[in-house]
Amino acid sequence: MFHYTDIDWKELSEESYIDNYISYFFQFLNEKQIEVWWEWADKLTKVFSRIQENFNGQYRKDGEPYISHLIEVAKIFIENLWVSNTSFDDIIIALLHDSIEDIKHENFHSIQQDFWDYIALWVLVLSKPELETSPTKPEKILKKERNKKYYPRFASSDTLRNYISEKSKEENININDNEITKLSRIVGQIKLCDRIHNLRTMPLKKHKKDKTGFSVEKKEAKLKESRYFRWLLNEIWNYNITRDFFRAELFWNQSIFWEKIRLWLTN
Repeated sequence: MFHYTDIDWKELSEESYIDNYISYFFQFLNEKQIEVWWEWADKLTKVFSRIQENFNGQYRKDGEPYISHLIEVAKIFIENLWVSNTSFDDIIIALLHDSIEDIKHENFHSIQQDFWDYIALWVLVLSKPELETSPTKPEKILKKERNKKYYPRFASSDTLRNYISEKSKEENININDNEITKLSRIVGQIKLCDRIHNLRTMPLKKHKKDKTGFSVEKKEAKLKESRYFRWLLNEIWNYNITRDFFRAELFWNQSIFWEKIRLWLTN
């Protein structure tokens, strides 16, 4: 049987991603979900083609193609949190979650045009605001300021619900309280899966000039950001997600500790 954990993404040609993902995907579907799959086939194929085109030639720091992150986030979601027998919309949002943030020509309206209002709203809520420009501030400072605006929306169920409500009004989407609750739950779950995969796959720099890893400072900042999502663990009550989240945080803390010791000894 096909398993994604057996894949070396660096060895795959980008043309094979979609076929491999669909083969993997079918392992997790029950009979009812397989029936629904064929009803959603056109939309799902459009999503796979879209992310392949958008992220073609982009790579993560560890050298793996960026599309692998999108698929792995969907994988974590499917394995642990996906319960729908009638809809694939939450899988679509997991695959599109970085589209507005990372692709210049993607925005709320481009996704709304090809899918529908709720998908576009989900992606918008998951996206960081556009990076501001400044003649006096370096990009590093501008990114820190953007993160300070972004992460507080995930601080609690109320802040997330309020943000969704605010964005729905800005985009003229009629949405009731029950729908906001559903959207906030799915957004929170996908953000947790995104964070878990990032924590699993962000290595430390081996030396100052190493471009395939992250500095101690960057990893410490990521750990602080992760604290915004801990309340979500109590909301979903999923053992595997909770275990993986804290296991990844523990590994990062240990790697940061030993890296600080190494730096102290070599200076």
